[in-house]
Order: sequence, then structure tokens, then C-alpha cells
Amino acid sequence: MNNLKHPLTGFSEDEQIEYLCVMASLMAADAHITDEELTRLREFCETLGISGLGIGRILSAAEDSSVIDFPVVFGRIARTDLRFALFADLIFMAYADGMLAPPELSEIHVIAARLGISPHQMKAIS
Repeated sequence: MNNLKHPLTGFSEDEQIEYLCVMASLMAADAHITDEELTRLREFCETLGISGLGIGRILSAAEDSSVIDFPVVFGRIARTDLRFALFADLIFMAYADGMLAPPELSEIHVIAARLGISPHQMKAIS
């Protein structure tokens, strides 16, 4: 049996919500949020045990990313190894609908840079 847990499980719900809001914001990068993307995001929330109110905040971020204080969130995450998990999860989310749209890829690169992930590290992770 696999007992591996996502690195995010050791963080508070507020920190988990911030992380998932960043993931949710990626869904709108190509101007089209698919059912597959929403399903994947909801599954992630359920796995972590995010409250209904928290899920609402996360889904709001998918529709309007202005609710996220990106500099603060990136500043917190960039100081931890969680930044690498977020980068991998963003790729996972981008492929939820079976394709990586160019705007999604571009947004992933912008987020990686804000998290302090080098191009070499991005290549190693993806």
C-alpha cells in the first residue's frame, strides 16, 4: 500500500487554500475552464479535506484571480520546497483536460519564475 502524502498535507487549511487558489487561477489561463479541470481541482480539495467554504474560495479564484494576493502567496511558497510541488501540480492541472494550451504553459513559466524555480529545475521536474 502506498502511504505517500502530498507535501501540502502538513500545512494549515489557509495555506492549502492559497496553494490551491494558484492552481485554480491556472485553469482560466486559456479562457476556458473545463469540467475535467474542475473535477481534478475538487478531487484535490477533497483529498486534503478542504472545508466547503475553502472550496468556494478556491473556485472563486478560478473565475477571478484578482482575489489572490499573488506577491504574498508566492513569497510564502517560494521560501519552501513546496514551490516544487506546486510547479508539478500546475503541470498536472494543466493536463487535466488532456492538453496543455499555450497560455497555460506561459502562465506556468511565469509562476515558476515568481517561485524562484530555474529553467534547469523546471526541466528536471517536467
